[in-house]
Amino acid sequence: MARPKRHAPEDLRRMVLDAARAIIDANGPEALTARDLARAIGYTPGTIYNLFDSLPAVLYEVNRETFAGLAGLFQEIPAELAPAERLQWLAGAYVDFMQDNQALWRGLFEGPRRTEVFPQWYVDTIRGLLARIAAMISDISPDLSDAQAMAEAERLYVNIHGILSLSANGRLDLVTDQPGHYLAQDTVRRAITALRVREGDEPGA
Repeated sequence: MARPKRHAPEDLRRMVLDAARAIIDANGPEALTARDLARAIGYTPGTIYNLFDSLPAVLYEVNRETFAGLAGLFQEIPAELAPAERLQWLAGAYVDFMQDNQALWRGLFEGPRRTEVFPQWYVDTIRGLLARIAAMISDISPDLSDAQAMAEAERLYVNIHGILSLSANGRLDLVTDQPGHYLAQDTVRRAITALRVREGDEPGA
């Protein structure tokens, strides 16, 4: 006998996303399965695929909310800080965000499959966050072109992500005894120093 309809599609979709977030938060993005999602909401796995194109699509929507949390950090930067201090503050807040949401943070770049083509909005969201970091770098080093500032933002993020990825996976201590928070902040300090040196060298180049 067919299961009676109990929830409107939009409510059911919200239930799936809430359940997915709970599963990821408890056990990591690799634990996300259609079977466990269905069990959590009291429906069949087929219901999941009626609402979402694929299991990665569920993860992407959970990540959309995580991205929104990251975007919110930019709004919290104290306005009175100097440009370099703002970037330093953001780095600290980003580390805190990761430490408070380790499994969800891992889900931004991990998931049930590693070879899928990401939707354009996903790529655009990441680029948008990087562009905001690039704008902060431009405030520190105004002579950089937009492309140079973006390249600096990409490099800085990749360096910090590597540190935090080891930390989130409990492997940082295999490399160093220094805490992730310090390493991330030090990476930003070094980047700021390099930008200032470059800014000072360019006029005489």
